[in-house]
Amino acid sequence: MVEAISTKRFHELVPGDTWHRVYGGATAYFATGSFDKGVEFVHEIGRLADAANHHPDVDLRYPGVTVRIMTHEISDLSERDAALAAQISDAARRLGIAADATQVHTSKLAIDAMDIPLVLPFWQAVLGYERVGEVSLRDPRGIGTPLWFQQMDAPRSQRNRIHVDLALPRALAQARIDAALAAGGHLVTEEFAPHWYTLADAESNEIDLAPWVDDTDWDDEDEDGLASFDPDAASPFSVVARAARAAHAGVMSETTETTPAGSDTPKIIVGVDGSEQSIVALRQADRLSRLLGARIEAVTTWTYPVAMSPYAITSEPTFEQIAEQTLDESLTEAYGSDRPALLTTVVQHGHPAQVLIERSTGAEMLVLGSRGRGGFKGLLLGSVSSECASHANCPVLIVR
Repeated sequence: MVEAISTKRFHELVPGDTWHRVYGGATAYFATGSFDKGVEFVHEIGRLADAANHHPDVDLRYPGVTVRIMTHEISDLSERDAALAAQISDAARRLGIAADATQVHTSKLAIDAMDIPLVLPFWQAVLGYERVGEVSLRDPRGIGTPLWFQQMDAPRSQRNRIHVDLALPRALAQARIDAALAAGGHLVTEEFAPHWYTLADAESNEIDLAPWVDDTDWDDEDEDGLASFDPDAASPFSVVARAARAAHAGVMSETTETTPAGSDTPKIIVGVDGSEQSIVALRQADRLSRLLGARIEAVTTWTYPVAMSPYAITSEPTFEQIAEQTLDESLTEAYGSDRPALLTTVVQHGHPAQVLIERSTGAEMLVLGSRGRGGFKGLLLGSVSSECASHANCPVLIVR
């Protein structure tokens, strides 16, 4: 029986920057420059494949040829793949065809579902796909984007339940993230970095950039789920990320929260952005908390401007620090030196409506101002308060 080899072993057998592991196997792109040259190259690949009795997937287009290799009987890489990949690279060199690793990537679509057996058959039927295992679908022609289903433990509000997974060489990931941020996107989380990074567009449609596929082997026996992987050595993000964290002292933390005694009591959420309306909301929340015997959770959110990388290093205060200062000044203006005894402060990275709606679960009430500042500090804009009124998990009070 053919035995699988690790990604690391494949790269040892086939060194260089031509072949990279992405979804579907080891992949290379060869810039042929013309259709005739591509046909000649494909003919040579066919000759090599027949001789080895091992046949890759080949995509011929006018400017280039994409080759994907995997041992289908084990759905993994084997030494047969490495041997054929090396022969194909040699053939490309003989024909004067250059490889271009910047064109190597594959994607798949993920759907988060509470009941996978209920929703998977719909997608299988409507797409005409075939089932692979318990949670995946694929195009029998090998052309369409693969689909997989991710189990949700609980319903999730204000986040789309379909996202794209993009596998690409690690050396290309930083530039792709920078381009996405410059195009109006934002970083949702780097909790799983350097294995994958979750980004989203302006309307929170998400994509996971996954360079781990190219250089990481997952092993259930490893405590951290990884085998033979040094992220500091492998990741182009590591130096920048370590420097940014050192300079910013935790700039990428999702939430800064202070919780006083009595946090088990009922809570009232208040959105705070420094506007006059949010000051009024804080005072109203104080009155309600006395009537209901509840604590107050004052929430401020922050995000990066779309044109700024989250890894930028600066001597200026971080956006999180500015948000913390805004919250502290708002509390002082609302309560003076006599702040409520049961007061929780939360400074959280994320979209204002999304954060408030998620935190409203289990709350007695969500209190918001009708209008806010807008811009970076904008939390209580009319559109946000309207979204919270429609989707919050508790009663919503909008004060004027």
